[in-house]
Amino acid sequence: MNDQQLIQQAKSGCNNSFATLIKNRGEKLYKVAYCYVKDEALALEVVSEATYKSYISIGKLEHTEYFDTWLVRIVMNEALDVIRKRKRLVFTGEVWEEVTTPQKSGVEDRLDLYEAIDQLKEDEKEILTLKYFGDLTFEHIARQLGKPENTIKTKHYRALDKVKAILEGGRQNGITRV
Repeated sequence: MNDQQLIQQAKSGCNNSFATLIKNRGEKLYKVAYCYVKDEALALEVVSEATYKSYISIGKLEHTEYFDTWLVRIVMNEALDVIRKRKRLVFTGEVWEEVTTPQKSGVEDRLDLYEAIDQLKEDEKEILTLKYFGDLTFEHIARQLGKPENTIKTKHYRALDKVKAILEGGRQNGITRV
């Protein structure tokens, strides 16, 4: 059964079809959530809450061909809500210690990438997240954000250049400190 059939069945109330759709996209949804919240447990909570919200509102989905875009957008919105709520909380020293402790190889590079993406403007961050963590095409991103596709491409490539410069600057700074 293809995705369009599963989506139609899920819209009609078939729980198994909805579960299959979510299961097939679970890793992608987790990556999007993690890109925003940068915490494994929080990312799982975001995906869980987004799954619940999408389950409740799938009947309202008008264009089934944009199911992935719709779903990723729900995850992004939920992640942003979590970030807003957490900004109101006071963080303890324990959180900082977890971030600064040595971790497995490769993790540092991913953390650097996430930190570099965080330094971008919100629209640039959103485009990169949709493109690389949400696996969406420029056309889908443009439609989702209500902007021309060429504008999205231009912002995308500028954002990539900024991330590259941030990462290279960090490596140079790391070398000069030694």
